[in-house]
Amino acid sequence: MTSIEKVARDLARVEKNLHSLATQPRLGHSAIDQGALELKDAYGNTAGYVGQQFDGSVTAAAVGGPPPSSPTLPFVEPVVGGLRMYWDGTYADGSMTRMDFRRVTFHVVTDTDLFDPVDAAQIMGEVTVATGGEVSVSLPAVEHFVCAVVWTDAGKFSVESDWAFATPLPVVDPEMWAGHEQALSDLRVSIDEGATDIAGISELVALINRTAAVRHEIY
Repeated sequence: MTSIEKVARDLARVEKNLHSLATQPRLGHSAIDQGALELKDAYGNTAGYVGQQFDGSVTAAAVGGPPPSSPTLPFVEPVVGGLRMYWDGTYADGSMTRMDFRRVTFHVVTDTDLFDPVDAAQIMGEVTVATGGEVSVSLPAVEHFVCAVVWTDAGKFSVESDWAFATPLPVVDPEMWAGHEQALSDLRVSIDEGATDIAGISELVALINRTAAVRHEIY
């Protein structure tokens, strides 16, 4: 082998080694010191950071991405003294739950024109499981409107769902209370008139028992 052939062979070996070194993955042997790896989307916008965050914590944090799809109409059931609200984990456009799903919040207002998705006073509960769930809340016995909003890890939120509405059941049923008042009125009349015979005493005892029963049902 001539010296020229030897040099050519060595040069080819060097080129091969350099190409192998340049193309092999090297991140597994790298480290980020006091910093974070910035993640960008297809348009060059920052989508997240992996590593040390601005507050000193170390984690993977999402800071971008599109807003999620709107959830389907929540189910709302009146209960005594409040409402039970349920979301079934589905979306209005039929899409699947996104990987950056964080929670679904239930917003309750008496006037839909006053709705504000970031008003904490209107948020009456949340579901953090992507398959759905329910919450119950105490509310006065007036008509309320309920919608659901989806949130992502980055804090992006969806357009609100369609509105459901319901009125909580009163704590004291008006008819039951009227019966209570009538029993008390009858009792007062019987006491004022006096119950001196056996029949009168028996009727008085029956009124007392009926009043006690009504009180028990109410309270």
